[in-house]
Amino acid sequence: MRFFGRMLLTANECYVPSKEAANRSESTRLGLTDAVLLKLGETGATLLTVDLYLAAQTAGFQVENYNHIRDNRPDFNL
Repeated sequence: MRFFGRMLLTANECYVPSKEAANRSESTRLGLTDAVLLKLGETGATLLTVDLYLAAQTAGFQVENYNHIRDNRPDFNL
């Protein structure tokens, strides 16, 4: 939590209006929260996810699948 707190001091926060996220075609199927994350993918941000991996990849966004990272790191115990 200390690391997370330090990271937040330098992080940029983005506000995505719900009406913008709801305009994404995936919002009906995935819901508003996931549509917001996909909307952030439009900014060039890299998404770290499991369940949105295919949707983000299909949309052409930078995306990393958490499970792939974990599976390639036997020392990663989370």
